[in-house]
Amino acid sequence: MYDVSRANKTSFIPPPGLMTEYTENEDDLSLDNVFEEPPRPPTPPPTFTTYNRQAARLKSRSNVPEWSSIELQLVGHHVLWAQHLWNAAIVLANFLDDNSSDMCQDKTVLELGAGGALPSLVTALCGAHQVRHFRPPSKLGLRWPTQVVITDYPDTILLDNIIRNIDHNIPSRIRSRVKTQGYVWGTDPEKLFRCVDCTPLAGESSEDALVIKPDAFDVIILSDLIFNHSQHSALLDTCEVALQPARRLEEVPQSEMKSADPKKLSHEDRGSTITTPCVLVFFSHHRPQYAARDLNFFACAKDRGWICEQVVQTKMKVSCSASCFDFSEGISEIAWHSLVFSIRQAMFPDDPGDEDVRSTVHGWVLRRPASVAS
Repeated sequence: MYDVSRANKTSFIPPPGLMTEYTENEDDLSLDNVFEEPPRPPTPPPTFTTYNRQAARLKSRSNVPEWSSIELQLVGHHVLWAQHLWNAAIVLANFLDDNSSDMCQDKTVLELGAGGALPSLVTALCGAHQVRHFRPPSKLGLRWPTQVVITDYPDTILLDNIIRNIDHNIPSRIRSRVKTQGYVWGTDPEKLFRCVDCTPLAGESSEDALVIKPDAFDVIILSDLIFNHSQHSALLDTCEVALQPARRLEEVPQSEMKSADPKKLSHEDRGSTITTPCVLVFFSHHRPQYAARDLNFFACAKDRGWICEQVVQTKMKVSCSASCFDFSEGISEIAWHSLVFSIRQAMFPDDPGDEDVRSTVHGWVLRRPASVAS
């Protein structure tokens, strides 16, 4: 049973790039507010951006779902920063696509604080919408429909934007398995479990209607949320009650025992495995002076018994191309050269702090300890 007394009151810390605006609005408590204010500027219109799947992912693997891009609408402005497609969401989307057989296919997925919901949409397109059979011996013969539940703060603007992105990117045949729900971190997650739809999809056996609903999720996504330092406990509260219990090692198929890719990780410990159930926590240190506070999330998680492992560390780069003439061999031997170079890209380039730090995305996996086999 969920312990309501543990739920944190929701409060938010403005991120970089918005600190000045937020502070000025919050401190404007003078008597001038009693009088009529001039008209406020209209809310900016939504913006659009496209996430393109890397062709190498399709060429390097067989039996992967075919899709090429995701078009995202982002709200024009929101105090909870949903107008941004965060670097962590892009890196996490790539990670999920690379590890779709382990993280997406036949999994039930929950995303908290989704914003534009890019990672969730990737999981749905990569197979988190099918009917999965329970593994023996505990629930032999029973089935449940895997599902993607996308959540954000219960604000109509945020939720309608997510619904729009679902409608424009998820095929109609599987759309019923992708749900949107308003949710405040740290509160009772029962309504999240009620989102799961047991209706069989077109092409599924009619007996698949006799499935049972899951009471927890295989994968929980936290994409660039932990800079909300006051919300660390609330996030962990939800993860503790919403994540499936850890499976014993002998219950994990060899196909799911996959080591972290050393090419994507500047980290000494590369020998452990990526399996579910797990929580995926991807983030950047947008304010390097508060990096220790960001990382305190993992200290709190370890104190609660979570196993925490870093699996990704990568710098965001923007590839640019240019062309020039080479006169080194004389005017009669002009050569045309194309140059390609990369620029490290932080979310807010004009903000203070080391740009190398601010442009780096870190990815961690959190798991509960597996029960001891009897």
